[in-house]
Amino acid sequence: MIKIVSAIFIAVKEKVDKINPILLAMTLFMIFLLLSLATYNRTTAGGDMAEYINNPLRVINGELPYRDFWLLFPPGEVFLPALIYRVFGLNINILLIFSVVISAFVGLFSFLLGRSIFRDNFFATIVAMLVFFNGTTGRYFLLLLISVLLFIKYLRNNGAIELFLTGIFIGLAFLFKLYVVGAAFLAFFLTIFIHSNFDAKPFSHSVKHVAILFSGVLPVLGIASLALMDIWQCMVKEIVIESVSHGTSMNLPYFNDSILYLRLILTDLKRVWETGGCFYVVKMFYHLAIFINITISYLLPFLLVGISIWYLIDKKLEKSAKVIVLFFLFWGMFTFPKALGRSDICHLALSITPLFFLLIFLLQKSIEKIEENKTSFGKFITYGLVVITFLLLVSVPLFLVQTGFVLVRPHYEVSTKYGTLLFQNESEAIYVNDVIRFINKNTDEGDYIFVTPWFAPPFYALTNRKNSTYYASLIDLVARPSD
Repeated sequence: MIKIVSAIFIAVKEKVDKINPILLAMTLFMIFLLLSLATYNRTTAGGDMAEYINNPLRVINGELPYRDFWLLFPPGEVFLPALIYRVFGLNINILLIFSVVISAFVGLFSFLLGRSIFRDNFFATIVAMLVFFNGTTGRYFLLLLISVLLFIKYLRNNGAIELFLTGIFIGLAFLFKLYVVGAAFLAFFLTIFIHSNFDAKPFSHSVKHVAILFSGVLPVLGIASLALMDIWQCMVKEIVIESVSHGTSMNLPYFNDSILYLRLILTDLKRVWETGGCFYVVKMFYHLAIFINITISYLLPFLLVGISIWYLIDKKLEKSAKVIVLFFLFWGMFTFPKALGRSDICHLALSITPLFFLLIFLLQKSIEKIEENKTSFGKFITYGLVVITFLLLVSVPLFLVQTGFVLVRPHYEVSTKYGTLLFQNESEAIYVNDVIRFINKNTDEGDYIFVTPWFAPPFYALTNRKNSTYYASLIDLVARPSD
C-alpha cells in the first residue's frame, strides 16, 4: 500500500514540477480570487465586518482614530480602506472586493516564497494552499511575505539592498499590526545573528547587518509618526496597552474550537441514533473533518517544536537549512502567545501560518532523505509529517463544500446605493432592510445615528450616516464592564 501511495505521489509531483512556475502561480492566483469572489458579499453580518467597513468612513468625514473614535489597531487598519473609499467612492462592495484581492495575493506570494525556499513547484503549491485555506490572509501578512522573499535572497548572497528592502516592508507591516509583526521582526533580528554565526562572521558583521535592517524599518515608522503627530500619544496608548487588556479580557480556553465541533459531533451522533437519518450521518462526518483539521492546527506548534529540535540536534540539515528552520520556528512561536491570549482558530492562525512554511520545508527535507533514515523513529517522523500535511489539506475540499453550499442556498438582498449584501437568513435581511428604511425616513445623509450592537451590519456605511460617539458600539460594556 505504501509503495502504491509513493508511486502516485511521485507521479503527481513530477507532473506539477514540469509546469511553468509563472503559469502555475497565475493559475493559483485566479483560483484563490474566483473562489473568494463567489461569496465575497454573502454574510451573516456578524463579527468585526461592520467595524472594518464603517471606521474608514469616519476618516473620510475628517475624524482621526484614537482621538475621535475607538481603534485598537495601528492606523493602516483604517487609512488604507479610507484611501479605497476616496479613490473609488463610498461603496462597501469595493472594499470587500479589495480584501478578497489581498487574500488572493497572499496565496500568490505564499507560492512565490515557497518556490524561492523549496525550489520546487509541488511543495510551493502545497504551502500556498495551506496558507490560503488555513492561515491568515491579512494585509500585514502580505507585506511580511514580501519581506521574507527579500530576506531569503539576503540569506543566500548577504546583499545589503535586499536586507534594506526587507526592513522597509516590515516597517509597512507595522502600520497594520503591532505585536504579531513585532514577533516576526524579532525572528528576522535573531536570524541575522544566527546566519552570521554559521558563516563564522565576526560579531561586528551581525551588528552592521542589523543596522541595515533597522535603516529600512525606522524611516517608514518615522514618516508615519510625523504624519500622525497630533494623535501620537493616544495612539501608542491604545495599540500598545489597551489592545492587550481588551484582547485578554475575552480569553478562551485552548482547543476552544475543537471543543465546539466535538459538541456538534456528539449532537449529530445523538440525532443519528434517534432518527437514523442519512442527513445527520453526512453532517456528522462533515463536522468530524473540521474537528480533525482544527485539532491538528491546535497541535501544530507543539509538534513542530519537537520535530524541529530533533532535526537540528540530529545533524540532518546543512547550515543554510537550519537557518530557514530556526527563522520560521522563531516567527511562529514568538507569535504563539497572541494565540494563547485569544485561543480561537482565527487568532491561532496568526501563529501557525508561518509554521506552514516550516512544516513543508521539513516535509521536503524528510522525503529527500528518506532513504537515509535507517531508524524507525526517522521514518515515523516522515510519515507523521505527511499525515499532518494531508489532514491540514482537508480544509481545501471543506472550503469547496462550504462555498458550494452557500451558493446553492437562497439568499436575501440588503441593498442601498452604497453597496449590496446577500444574507443567508431571510428574517435577518427583512430586519436589516426595515432598519435601513427607518434610518432613511427619519434622517438625512451625513446625520448622526448610533448603532449599539458591535456585531450589527454596517449601517453607517450602507446609509452614509455618522457616528456621534467615540466607540463604534457598546462592545466594551460586555468585554470590559468595569471600565
